Amino acid sequence: MKTDPHRFQNHETDPWTASHGATPSRRTRRAGAMPGSPHPRRVHACSPPLPPFLRGLLAPTVLALLLVALPAVAGEIEGEAHGEFGVVVLSPAQVAAAGIQVEAVTRRPLAQTLAATGQVTLDRYREVHLSPRVEGKVVRLVKRLGDRVQAGEPVIYLDSLPLGQAVATYLELRAERALATTEEARVATLRAAGIAAAKRQSEAQANLARVEARLDTAEEQLHLYGMTQDQIDELAPHHDHSHSVIALTSPIAGEVLALHATLGEQVGPESATAQIADLSSVWVETAVYEKDLSRLAIGAAGWVTVAAYPNQRFPGRLDFLARTVDEETRTARARIVVTNADHRLLPGMFANVAIAIGAGAPVVAVPQAAVQRDGEESICFVEEGPGHFERREVVLGAAGPDYVEIHSGLAEGERVVTQGAFILKSELGKEGLGEGHEH
Repeated sequence: MKTDPHRFQNHETDPWTASHGATPSRRTRRAGAMPGSPHPRRVHACSPPLPPFLRGLLAPTVLALLLVALPAVAGEIEGEAHGEFGVVVLSPAQVAAAGIQVEAVTRRPLAQTLAATGQVTLDRYREVHLSPRVEGKVVRLVKRLGDRVQAGEPVIYLDSLPLGQAVATYLELRAERALATTEEARVATLRAAGIAAAKRQSEAQANLARVEARLDTAEEQLHLYGMTQDQIDELAPHHDHSHSVIALTSPIAGEVLALHATLGEQVGPESATAQIADLSSVWVETAVYEKDLSRLAIGAAGWVTVAAYPNQRFPGRLDFLARTVDEETRTARARIVVTNADHRLLPGMFANVAIAIGAGAPVVAVPQAAVQRDGEESICFVEEGPGHFERREVVLGAAGPDYVEIHSGLAEGERVVTQGAFILKSELGKEGLGEGHEH
């Protein structure tokens, strides 16, 4: 049998075939060039099966690619099922329950401000230091540090020897007055009947007047020791140990900030036993450079921020501007009264201060309440339709007491949520539509 010289052409040149001892297939042999052809056709052998070690490497790779791709596809399908990302859809009942209100974005002039730094202090007009008016020993502490106290409520009880003696004197004189009053009435009756002489009636009247004068003095002494008229009127006719105990009461409603008395301690008028302050209003004291004094006016709006609540502005007003300038710092002291109903501002806190000094040109602005912090972003919610609210990232500009400038992210005329934005942000987080943001 005559051998075809091209039969094993690829067997010799193909390293895979040569190394594995495979022979060309019948189809490959038929595709070869005829003997003697000057341009033999290129023969393509069928791909041999993958070796086991390659199949072992490729299988985990394909599986990993599938595991990565499937969640993305599933997430895309889920996103399409729930609607557009960054949009919260609520029913009319949910909108009403959340108290959501919207307002059109407009241009408005914002107050220009003077920036400064300051410190939160107590409102000195809403602070008291309790001191007893008479010496005594502390027998009971009614309030503790941080406790709330109402006006007229006891804070400390004292047992006072001088007070006990004064009460005893008052009770004796009160009894004498009762006797003198009875005697004066009896003599007046006898005088009317012609039995008693006029001199005797005059003596009875004079004695009653002397007793009443001494009683008035004793009562005044009790007032000086801190007893109220009701407490004096309620004194029992008999003298006992309870008459020497007196309560130190707070004249204002507030909070116990300091308590310097201990049980058994002897205190007196020179002792400051407790400090009570009403923190619903605080001062923020700052300093203003003399070059800026002409731009400020008493009553000007102001607001402060503190590190503990960086996203909250506390409104106030300028109520004091010193009439002297410090020779070294060239500044004058200024004071802002700030409403502190939630007691978040604490004395001693460092504060950033802004004081209104005029109005600038109109800018695109929204209420402060419309802006929410979402991680490092500032966002608003725009009403795209009834019950449809879109999350919109915004870039803020200058801020006023009530409104903040919007550099980008909102257009004039769009309707932005001014109340209930926090609820929408929370709803967005619950539904997983705001992934990657802090809620």
